[in-house]
Amino acid sequence: MAERPTLPQTASHWYQLLATLGRMSKQTNIRLDEAVRAAAEERAKRRGLSLQGYVADLIEQDVNESRAAFMAGAAGFLASYAQRFEAEFGEDRYPGLPDGLAKDAPRDAA
Repeated sequence: MAERPTLPQTASHWYQLLATLGRMSKQTNIRLDEAVRAAAEERAKRRGLSLQGYVADLIEQDVNESRAAFMAGAAGFLASYAQRFEAEFGEDRYPGLPDGLAKDAPRDAA
């Protein structure tokens, strides 16, 4: 029986897979001075990545960190105003359901 291929684990590996399949639709070019490029290529090499893969991983990490910070801030904001919203509008446990069904549904059904 043939061994199953492993799925890519990093952004650069995913990038390479998608590029191979012809699904990449955008390309980004950047300009780096020689010293920065040499340092980036060395770091990429230590990680077993191409420069392109290394840059893709850095961007993905930055985007994910920003997204996580935004979501944490949004959750904190919502939590701080939850009691005010409930006091003014009431608890809508089942938005979109007809009133009768929403009132009869058990509290932990969602």
